[in-house]
Amino acid sequence: MRNFTIGIVLCFLVLATSAFAEETNVGDVVVTATKTQQKVSDSPATVNVVTGAAIKESNSHFVDEAIRALPGLFSERVEGVSGISDSFAPIHLRGMPNASESLVLLDGQPMNNYEGNIHWWSIPVENIDRIEVVRGPFSALYGGGAMGGVVNILTKTEYSPFEFTYGCGSNQAQYLSAGHGWSVGNFTYNILYRRMTLEAPKQTSTAFSPGVNNIAAPNATGGTTYIQGYTTENTTNEALTTGITWDMTPDSSLSFRFTHASFELDPVATVNYDGQYLSSSYREHANNTYILSYRNSEIKDVEVLCNAGFTDNYTDQFIWNNNSGDSLRPNSHINAGIQSNIKLPARNTLTVGTDWSHARISSLDEKDPSVLDDDQITKGSTTTTGAYLQDQWDATSFLTLYGGLRYDYWKAYNAATNGASAGYPTETPDHSDNYVSPRVSLVIKPDDKTTIRTSAGEAFRGPTLWEAFEYSRGRRGTSLPNPELKPETIRSYEVGVERSFTKAFSMGATYFNNEIKDMMYKVDTPDLDGDGIADYMYKNVSKGSTWGYEATAKLALRSDLSLFANYTRTYTKVNKVDDPDLAAQIDGKEFTRIPDKTYNLGCDYDNGKLFSNAVLRHVGDRYNYADNSDIYNNRIDGYDPFTVVDFNLGYRVKNCEVSAGVFNVFDKEYWESWDKSHGRTYMVKGTVKL
Repeated sequence: MRNFTIGIVLCFLVLATSAFAEETNVGDVVVTATKTQQKVSDSPATVNVVTGAAIKESNSHFVDEAIRALPGLFSERVEGVSGISDSFAPIHLRGMPNASESLVLLDGQPMNNYEGNIHWWSIPVENIDRIEVVRGPFSALYGGGAMGGVVNILTKTEYSPFEFTYGCGSNQAQYLSAGHGWSVGNFTYNILYRRMTLEAPKQTSTAFSPGVNNIAAPNATGGTTYIQGYTTENTTNEALTTGITWDMTPDSSLSFRFTHASFELDPVATVNYDGQYLSSSYREHANNTYILSYRNSEIKDVEVLCNAGFTDNYTDQFIWNNNSGDSLRPNSHINAGIQSNIKLPARNTLTVGTDWSHARISSLDEKDPSVLDDDQITKGSTTTTGAYLQDQWDATSFLTLYGGLRYDYWKAYNAATNGASAGYPTETPDHSDNYVSPRVSLVIKPDDKTTIRTSAGEAFRGPTLWEAFEYSRGRRGTSLPNPELKPETIRSYEVGVERSFTKAFSMGATYFNNEIKDMMYKVDTPDLDGDGIADYMYKNVSKGSTWGYEATAKLALRSDLSLFANYTRTYTKVNKVDDPDLAAQIDGKEFTRIPDKTYNLGCDYDNGKLFSNAVLRHVGDRYNYADNSDIYNNRIDGYDPFTVVDFNLGYRVKNCEVSAGVFNVFDKEYWESWDKSHGRTYMVKGTVKL
């Protein structure tokens, strides 16, 4: 059966393209891989572009949904409409174990929060012009966080005068968006409001010991977990975003964007098997994001770009179940940068820039007497200052060389928790480090149908606030701070080739290898707080590796019909662990939560009025525990491999559009840690444009 499946995948690769990347064209202009405008075919890295139109036709509600079928990328979002209830859905590029190792930008503003995760719900997809995804380490340009790659989200500058969408679906899902845009002289503005609500069974309530009303269930490690019941939760997500662009001259512009967003998850029905109430959790998030951008190319052969942004996650509250205490995590992030792109003689383009960022989390307010002793409170700050230089040399018509270098100085300071009663440090020492990240790339185009890319580089990343200073208690253990956590570095190599055999058919393949030193990795620790549950923290392990390959292909059967597919095989390993106790747990083991393989097959049809797409998405085996002890499938507390099919159908007539999406069409059941898949779901939408 395994060989048959692999054979089907390889055959389909001869007939298809990378899922949701069908909008990518070799003539498209992208900016992410080099921080300069560049054709896709000339880019030193493989770039996938997903347009706003493709996002809408796929019925995606979040950015990570729209890109999760791309090669080399894995999103942990729950399948289908139920994914609306995910406040955090980490993404992983090329097998990187932590979400903080993949950088996400919104109009130049880094969106990774104090954990490294993304508030995807604060980025309305209706506001997106396109998404550029570049895989591989790009710390030579972007600094820490770009070890696995970069996801660059570029928003719209214009709307229809008025656009209204309403939808409803499974689990009482409600969807509403309204947008408006206009141009007056040299000014263009737009505004968009979106609201989503959902009532869904989100969480399986469990215990580690038997009880009168518990049901014993074998788990993925060969032991027993006791299921108490299930929790139904209400989710409400609202976002309001507005922007204005001033075209000061034909060669200069100034733009400003503001977004307010909120997310609330509230348990409304929590019962066990005899109808009794179960404790559950409540969470609430709210943030404001401000982004200011300036561009000037009035000086011949010189382009100047300035960017500043501020994200204030002023509400970040978790009220945990089982009386484990509240966790309050208000945090903020500010950044600023300036860059110049200079065209030099001898077909050289020089990019030089500098940037600064500051992140802060503070839930420790000594002046507030209402803070309870069992509240889980943390504070700390990090600052990064960097400078970078890149040279692009178009040596010949078929050969382009890229060389880049970046220096970063990172510091973490002012960190503390209130975990003294459990034996955790209340004050942690300041940390600082610096690193130089080089990168070289070579692009060869032996003919107008073939592109060969090869690159090598290094990257540096300091710990996030949460990795270094986390203190959080829950029913599944306590997350402990690690004041001795050091930055991690990576050395990466890749080589790839793309070939267009005809105007309608193309294929590509990339091999990648990443060697990580001082890798930050979450591991189990002894039970320090005496609650009978193993605790965990981030630690530096000596080395980690990810390597593998990506294959894509595309076939346009007609101008309105294309087939597409991609296949990614990822190998991961923790190795050369010095600590004997830690080595016994993880040395030689695979990374957690990273699938060994993924593939995506499907088709896309659009004749201007009728449009439809179908995607088969497979996610392979992955581990939940660092010691890889979860080896049994179809059991709670493990990650099952799964294959699901999503289908969307829509019709346009004049200024109206209707669409319907069915997710997990064949109602596939599988476990994802403590929760079983929510099965088949649907969403129906109608849009009016004026």
